[in-house]
Amino acid sequence: FNSINSGLGLIANNAQLQQTSINSLFQQFLGTSQFIAQKGVETTQAANPKKKGCFITTAICEGQGKADDCDELETLRTFRDSYMVSKRPDLLREYYEAAPAIVEKIAENPDSQFIYDTLRTRFLEPAIAAVKAGDNEKALTLYAALFVVAKSVS
Repeated sequence: FNSINSGLGLIANNAQLQQTSINSLFQQFLGTSQFIAQKGVETTQAANPKKKGCFITTAICEGQGKADDCDELETLRTFRDSYMVSKRPDLLREYYEAAPAIVEKIAENPDSQFIYDTLRTRFLEPAIAAVKAGDNEKALTLYAALFVVAKSVS
């Protein structure tokens, strides 16, 4: 629980994340090829932003027994394909490079369901609500925070 509390504390201390903060967080936690190499991610396949899966969000939804075409995943896929891909392709590439290894490591954690439940309630659900409200910047900030916290606990 220390690692998830540390990750959540990081985000709590940055409640009003600005775009530069998002960049800083991604560089701090995900911007190194060493992380990718350590986790053994096949980056050529994982870096494909047109791949249907959302990796972390898919794992969260699957843990709740939701289908691959559930509202949550379809909402985030539309957000990814219509907003993220044009506004922040660099962050999207980082996500596709690192997310498979993150999901794998969380799955190995005996507290994986707690981790996914926490990510869902603190970040995923508010991000989806922001997308539906048309607040794409807030959605991006929340989703980036989900990604950073998921990486910190994996």
